[in-house]
Amino acid sequence: MNWLSNLWRRLTTSTETALLRAENRRLKETDLALEDENFRLRADLREATNSLLSQAGVAPLSPSNEEPPKSIARVRHLTVHQQRRLELVRGTRLALEEGKEMRERVEKKIHAG
Repeated sequence: MNWLSNLWRRLTTSTETALLRAENRRLKETDLALEDENFRLRADLREATNSLLSQAGVAPLSPSNEEPPKSIARVRHLTVHQQRRLELVRGTRLALEEGKEMRERVEKKIHAG
């Protein structure tokens, strides 16, 4: 029976690991896309500020030495099946944590009583 539980643990762990890696990859790509948008918005803001400063007769701001992000990432989303698996993994984790908390409360009551 022990080999069966070890096999099950390896199967669930590998699936969970793959899902977490996919989510991590997606978050990194989203982060790169947001950095690119942030760079573009800063340039637009600097341009608008310089326009206002020139109308007021003040010297414009010097351009920033920031470089644009190296690559523009394509934002990937999890498929419906991947989302369901991820929700299942998270739900299983929550259930395990709740079970552990309940077991600890019962053990405290047993030792206290």
